[in-house]
Amino acid sequence: MLCPNCQKPLHTLNYHSIIIDLCPLCGGLWFDPKELPAYLETFRAIHEFPPLTLTETIQKPQNIYTLNEQRKKCPRCVLPMNKFNYAYNSNVFLDRCPACQGIWTDRNEIAKAVRFNQGNPLINKLAEAMVREQKDFQQQMDTLKYLSSLASSAPLFFFLPKIILPLADDNPRTSVPWVTLSLIGLNLVIFTSQAVFLPLAEWPLLYERFGLVPARYIAGSRDISIITALFLHGGLFHLLGNMFFLWLFGDNVEERFGKIKFLLFYLSCGFLANWGHVYLNQTSTAPLIGASGAISGIMGAYLILFPKIKVKTLLFFKIIDIPAVVFFISWLGLQLFNGWLANLTHHTSIAWWAHIGGFVFGGSLVYFFKTAKIGLKTTT
Repeated sequence: MLCPNCQKPLHTLNYHSIIIDLCPLCGGLWFDPKELPAYLETFRAIHEFPPLTLTETIQKPQNIYTLNEQRKKCPRCVLPMNKFNYAYNSNVFLDRCPACQGIWTDRNEIAKAVRFNQGNPLINKLAEAMVREQKDFQQQMDTLKYLSSLASSAPLFFFLPKIILPLADDNPRTSVPWVTLSLIGLNLVIFTSQAVFLPLAEWPLLYERFGLVPARYIAGSRDISIITALFLHGGLFHLLGNMFFLWLFGDNVEERFGKIKFLLFYLSCGFLANWGHVYLNQTSTAPLIGASGAISGIMGAYLILFPKIKVKTLLFFKIIDIPAVVFFISWLGLQLFNGWLANLTHHTSIAWWAHIGGFVFGGSLVYFFKTAKIGLKTTT
């Protein structure tokens, strides 16, 4: 791990049976979750500190969000850390990683934190409650901003690109698409559980933990988030839009692949689409969530397998039948345009290039299978 200040390797120390990480250059300390309270207890027992003065006790808390200091990056996750006031009226600002919950302290901050930890226990409890309330309020505001950004993209997705709003396809199936139905059911169960059991203010924490964060992945955190991100959605419109496309095109592709191969194909498309997003956004700390990459792979497969099938499409408030090849080329063109526009403006809440990557991979793989006559069931 590297020091957030000096970018020098941290040295591991055993401080009275407490393992901590120290920067030998600037004296900063890194604490994994639950290490800081134990360290402070031991530190306070060994060292003596003068009691707080009256001025220190009643000083006005400084607003965390007015600090001009640049956010430090977590030594473990390489994500920007958030400032927090160690005690309500201490004005001792420590840095905490939103992902791993580790805490970074600069030189001399420990001694200041210990002194405020020695205060009246009743006042400390009141201060902790006030800090929690302030934190919850800020998280709620961050969540509302995040959801509003998703909501702002929903009208574009559902109403503006009329040519890519499919309603049905003229492609009957001969068996029940159990894998497609199971994937839809699993996504619905996960989102419903999230909405029922998880407070709205904690949704960003869920996305940080199980969404795909490119900077964290590039830094070496090869966890399962590249797959779990496929089963998280930021809102109801996001979920229903993805599930509708999966149902519309997934059933026929599943029938040609077979159930097990279709599931592997779906996960492979999602994995590679997400990996492509990471490669193109290596410094991004915004979590990627959603099944769009995998579903785009299904759409690429549909184009290769059923190019002449008619797709009922809403076009300028009229329903017309157009060949699948026309529909998907129009859809891909819109993704490319939006991806180019996002790169130009550096502002988007949709991973357009993950859509494009999934589509290209899915279509290319099925083209190979179809040409080589392997891996696909023949039609009768």
